[in-house]
Amino acid sequence: MSCFMPLFMLALSIHAVKIKDIEDIYKIVEESPGYKLTTVMPKLQENPSDSSIVYIAYTPTELIVYSKNYQKGISANSRRRDAVAMVKGQEDNIAIIIAPYGKGNDVYYIAVNPLGAIYDKMISIFGETEWDGNVKALTEETEYGWSALLIIPFNALNYGEVVWGIQICRVISKKGEMQFLFPTTSLNYIEDIAEMKLDFNYIKKDKNFNFYVMPSVRFSQEDKTNKFTWGGTIRFKQGSKSVLDITYHPDFSEVDVDMFKFDLRRLPIDYPEKRIFFTEGSNYLSMPFPLLRTRNFEKPLWGVKFFTATEKVSLISLFINDASLGNATIIRTTYNPFSSTKIGFYLMNSEIGYNLSSMDFINYYEKLKLSFSLQASKRLDNNKNLYYVAFERYEKPGLSLGVSYTSIDSFIISPFNYILIDFEGIKQVQSFLHYRYDKSSYTFMPSFIYNFIQNKFNSENIYKNYGFFVYLQTTKFPIILFSNIGASFDGMYYLKDLGFENTSSFTYSTSIGYFLSSWNRMIINYNFGNYLGSKLRNYFVDLRFSFCKIFNLGFSFNLINSLYDSLIVFENYGELNFHRNFIFKPYILYKVDNINKIEGKPKKNLLFNAVFIFEPRYLTGFYICLGKEYNIENSKFIETYDKIMIKIRTNFSM
Repeated sequence: MSCFMPLFMLALSIHAVKIKDIEDIYKIVEESPGYKLTTVMPKLQENPSDSSIVYIAYTPTELIVYSKNYQKGISANSRRRDAVAMVKGQEDNIAIIIAPYGKGNDVYYIAVNPLGAIYDKMISIFGETEWDGNVKALTEETEYGWSALLIIPFNALNYGEVVWGIQICRVISKKGEMQFLFPTTSLNYIEDIAEMKLDFNYIKKDKNFNFYVMPSVRFSQEDKTNKFTWGGTIRFKQGSKSVLDITYHPDFSEVDVDMFKFDLRRLPIDYPEKRIFFTEGSNYLSMPFPLLRTRNFEKPLWGVKFFTATEKVSLISLFINDASLGNATIIRTTYNPFSSTKIGFYLMNSEIGYNLSSMDFINYYEKLKLSFSLQASKRLDNNKNLYYVAFERYEKPGLSLGVSYTSIDSFIISPFNYILIDFEGIKQVQSFLHYRYDKSSYTFMPSFIYNFIQNKFNSENIYKNYGFFVYLQTTKFPIILFSNIGASFDGMYYLKDLGFENTSSFTYSTSIGYFLSSWNRMIINYNFGNYLGSKLRNYFVDLRFSFCKIFNLGFSFNLINSLYDSLIVFENYGELNFHRNFIFKPYILYKVDNINKIEGKPKKNLLFNAVFIFEPRYLTGFYICLGKEYNIENSKFIETYDKIMIKIRTNFSM
């Protein structure tokens, strides 16, 4: 059929129309009627003023989605691929969510903003993972708003010849508005999407396998010491189902700066994994309660990874040789007997003697919008156990709640997971409850949290936290205004062993701000109260600007003052988008520590970091990273750290 037809909503099913020629797509689309998206978040509105017309079709090799988006003024700043601002709804974008094994299974999330930046990930109930979909996107700002054309190759998708699930959503950032093709009250559940029927006899099957070579080289000079490293990955990809990676010196991504973080609980702060070897396929590795932190592989020498998925079963296996942790073998498989049920098995064997097996079960009750998770894990070398059970319900607007119970024996913590598990020999309860109420241009959401950790052998309290918060938002003005107030109690009883006399804190927090997009916003936050037996003051201001949709700059000020901490921190950061594929990321931090003094004077630090990025395509790029750090003593700058790194990475397919 050589025509291009729109999406129609017919008894929650979609009939996609196949086409043979994509060259006349714009002309055909402009002459076709369409179906408008309806707004349900954050406020219910059947006929939004800024609506969309969406069309879908497919050729033998590609799925095609075209969208005409009506609105006045564009709010988008990101030009780099996989910018998190899109998935967080912090700038205008339109996304297609595809469940190619049917509703209730893992989905592909593909989004594009008005500047043409693509966000493509795989999403499961455990979170998201990297996915190279080789997606093509064309965008254009028009007199009515903007348009987007997404072309998704079938050979980049794992799929079964079943009725697919699909959802299309659009974000209008400055209005705080989300629109959906099919009405839903939450994106947390992938069962709540509609159906799409395809003619699989028409779709061209991919060849047996593809072969990729991805070499990389890195030169660095750190504290006057030169180092040259080479490595790379060889990839075999069988159709759209299976991937085998053989890698030598798995490379870190370029040095993206982590913003200064201060945790009043004095517990470890976790930073996300950024190495492609560990992020691609990580959804197959995830469990309800995580037992592996891949960032603990600090110096992997080489590794092998294989993952595959069918309609019912997924499997991932990794063999890693790390300079500090030795050899480790990790295997996880999942089985989906029904679309709303998942059973998982996990096995780990390591050279250092940490051997672990685990089984988990997840079920989703669609009528209640409630998910149930259960996990039992055992160390095979010493018979120590970990048990986890959780109930969660999400609805926006509406009632959301969750409660989980965890029991961890001693000696469960290991070098493979020590950040993810804060304590051992404990029983822990974590819970939350909030209700989101939307009316007209206002959002009101009260929330309550309660968490505690006890020693499982003598029931002594280790940690306790509870709090009440209220969030207010209005879209009545040209910008979104929001405010948050709350109070919380923290009992950090484990600090007694470190000599703290008073281990309890009761603090209040209040914040106000405005929001237009990811790089056009302001937040002012003030925390105060009693902290570990002393008064606490914490001021935080974060201000972001965007100039000409090219230069994105941010400034922050953080002042923390208590008996145990007295810090002043200034930060300047940003993204300068000279081209969609060429980005400069500067970062400057100035910190004054009034507790840790040098010769009776406050300790002062100055940090410079800059990253030049040229990424013409996925897994191909040229990076220059510069970093310097100084101590400031008696108005003199004393260099304490110096680093320059040049990295080249390429991706060839055969």
